[in-house]
Amino acid sequence: MNTNAKHFQKTFMGYIILTWMLPPLIGLSTLIFIDAFTLPQMVTVLTKPLKPLFLVFAFGVSFWYFYRYSRVWVSYLEAPHKSLQPQVINRIRRFSMHYWGMFLSFLLLAPAAMIIAAERYTDYIAEPIDWVQVHLVALIISIIVGIPIFIKIFDLLGKTFSDITFKRPVFTIKTRIFLIGALMPLLIDSMLVQYYWTKTGYFGVDTFVIWLLLELLAIAGALLFVKSLQQSLNPLNALINAPLDLTNEISELTVTPASTDELGVFAHKLNNLLHEQHLQNERLSLALKSTKTGLWEWNIETGVYYYSDTYIELLGYSPLKTPKYRNGIHPDDFKKADAKLRRHLEQESPAYNSELRKKTAQRGYEWFYESGQVIERDALGKPLRLIGTLRNISRRKKSEALILSQTYRDDLTQLPNRKMFNDRLEQGILDAKHHGGALAVVFIDLDNFKDVNDTLGHSMGDALLIETAKRISRCVRDTDTVARLGGDEFTLLLPDLDEANIINRILYDILCTLREPFILDADNKLFISASMGVTLYPDDANNAESLLKNADQAMYAAKNLGRNQYHYYTESMSQKAQERMDLTKNLRLALQHNQFELYYQPIINLNTGQIIKAEALIRWTDNNNQLILPSQFIPLAEEIGLITEIGEWVFQTAVQQLKQWRATYDPQLKISINKSPNQFS
Repeated sequence: MNTNAKHFQKTFMGYIILTWMLPPLIGLSTLIFIDAFTLPQMVTVLTKPLKPLFLVFAFGVSFWYFYRYSRVWVSYLEAPHKSLQPQVINRIRRFSMHYWGMFLSFLLLAPAAMIIAAERYTDYIAEPIDWVQVHLVALIISIIVGIPIFIKIFDLLGKTFSDITFKRPVFTIKTRIFLIGALMPLLIDSMLVQYYWTKTGYFGVDTFVIWLLLELLAIAGALLFVKSLQQSLNPLNALINAPLDLTNEISELTVTPASTDELGVFAHKLNNLLHEQHLQNERLSLALKSTKTGLWEWNIETGVYYYSDTYIELLGYSPLKTPKYRNGIHPDDFKKADAKLRRHLEQESPAYNSELRKKTAQRGYEWFYESGQVIERDALGKPLRLIGTLRNISRRKKSEALILSQTYRDDLTQLPNRKMFNDRLEQGILDAKHHGGALAVVFIDLDNFKDVNDTLGHSMGDALLIETAKRISRCVRDTDTVARLGGDEFTLLLPDLDEANIINRILYDILCTLREPFILDADNKLFISASMGVTLYPDDANNAESLLKNADQAMYAAKNLGRNQYHYYTESMSQKAQERMDLTKNLRLALQHNQFELYYQPIINLNTGQIIKAEALIRWTDNNNQLILPSQFIPLAEEIGLITEIGEWVFQTAVQQLKQWRATYDPQLKISINKSPNQFS
């Protein structure tokens, strides 16, 4: 812009210099040509100080004046800020008065300086008619020279400040036509009469009448031309004077051609263009209404907002009561939406898009999808106008919430399910690793919950689980997570452990609240307890799978210690768990590999010394020929459901042995067999 500013100032001041240089040169030459002054007189006047000093002074004053006058224009071109535009327009509007005021003042003084210098330095004696004649020549010549320069300056202003919108014309086409088509011929005609008058010394009534008729004809012709041009310009004037009302969604402006010349053809094509734009706007309006999409526009510079009918219908407000863009946004959504909007206004994102809740007239807050884009910026990149759309997405949001709930929430308690808990645990581990913090995972299992389902039914069991979930949730912090993995199993995620005893305090509160009676209906008052296992990150493990496994092992340790308590994970639990897992695996294969055998403990009649009975005792020799006693594997077999198969094998084997011994030794011999309580269920 600095190059443009310098070029403009250089060109503008060049025109000003021409305005004050050409008229003296042409005027003085004309005075010599019509014999108003002789050449020696003119040379004498120009070589004496009076006339040159006057010309230099007038030139200097005009240069200084218009250099200062153009300073606002140059400042705007160097830094095109909106605040300077009113000053630029005001200077352009007042330029004609300043230009011609300074110029005509110079024209009144220049001939007087010429005559006074001629009388002082030569033998020239001025008559009254000479004063009139010299001033008239200077005026005519100067105006003839000044008008083209004046028009060129306005052309320069129009070209230079094309980015500024003028509400009405400053220098009209009619004015241009009148100056060139009427005033210039009149001045030239007057100059010819002046020449004839000077040469012949005669200017009678008949000469005056002929001159006047020619002048009137010239004026009449110019006015007729201007009037005809006015008719051609009517469509343009209608377009310029048409009010631009942003409250109308579709413009109904019509330009009617009023001539058959180029302007008429232009008006006809412009009218067709406006009609096509009208149809395009109708199509856009229909498309927006059919898709229930509202249109809005924000004039950032003026603060004016425009809303389409569909936009108003979506919010349910009348046009006068429609809230401004920033009003009506839910407080929880405003900060995020405003940040997205500001990023776009500062050109950090190509468009503005946001899902937010806006307040409607009757339905309260509803979800909307709002998008927009800046369509106009100034030369410095400052946003001026933003246009966008609005769609109601409440139904979609409800569907998404339902899907999210079904995917990440437990149907019964509405707590996070296993998937959500695992996701939060993974994220918690990453956060703890990044910030160097710690977290705890707690596994909770309700004691003897199966008895509730078996005695009172599953509906009562579900009610108990719902109430249990509420009680546990009341004991934790806002940053903690309570989840239900399934059945009567719950888990806790306790991040940000900045206090040493915070875990114990939370778990103690849970134990206390679960001890309180559960009154689920008028006939049932239940008491339950829970066993809880605790593991820590990063002390016990550094991944989610290991933490969950450790918490589960610690929970079983709490059950084995009497239940209704919590227990922290230790490394020995992993060793025991591994041994238990190996034992379980080998136990499942023991029957297939015939690793069980029966030992018989005899019962002897001490009086006779006769064996009257025997007790069958099972023993297990594993793959490593290690003898495993029943106290080690029978409880495990009961727990994993193998006790029935093992008991059947014991029974069949003992019966076969009894049959053989009865046939060989004593028909009255008996064998007793031990059975697990699980075999009677």
